[in-house]
Amino acid sequence: MITDPLGLFDCSPITDGASAIVLSKNYSNIRMMASAQASGPTQMQNVEDLLMLNAVKESGEAAFKKAGLTPKDIDVIEIHDCFSITEIVASESLGFFERGKGYKAVEAGRTQADGDVPINTSGGLLSKGHPIGATGISQIYQIVQQLRGVAPNQVENAKIALAQNLGGTGSYSTVHILERVE
Repeated sequence: MITDPLGLFDCSPITDGASAIVLSKNYSNIRMMASAQASGPTQMQNVEDLLMLNAVKESGEAAFKKAGLTPKDIDVIEIHDCFSITEIVASESLGFFERGKGYKAVEAGRTQADGDVPINTSGGLLSKGHPIGATGISQIYQIVQQLRGVAPNQVENAKIALAQNLGGTGSYSTVHILERVE
């Protein structure tokens, strides 16, 4: 037990790690559709509702609006899951599931690679660790692999993907939406 109800396997281990990206003017069949960031309270005692990540909700809404999409248009998702509950609350905050129903989607297998809302097909931070500064680029790498059709837990016909990264105690959130173009 770490803190009731979270046990050891509900908490991502802080790990060493690094990531890098190469930017090129060469053509790529992966295109950034939208990117948005939002901030919220930095102290948990100032949060109105502990079961809603407002920065995640706001950054998600802004990214969906910029891309002209809704959660139903997304084929594969990487969510910042520093704790098991964070993935569930973030998936609800992003509009993938009705509030209070995210855990039922996980239990029903809907978030698995072959489910209708594949989330963290990479295993997320809970499986690979949380190399703080490298996490965001790692998520982008994972969804680009999905969009290219070469991911280990490939989602069939993935064309539009979303990555959501979190900072602080849910205080900061960035959402990126990418697409594969033909």
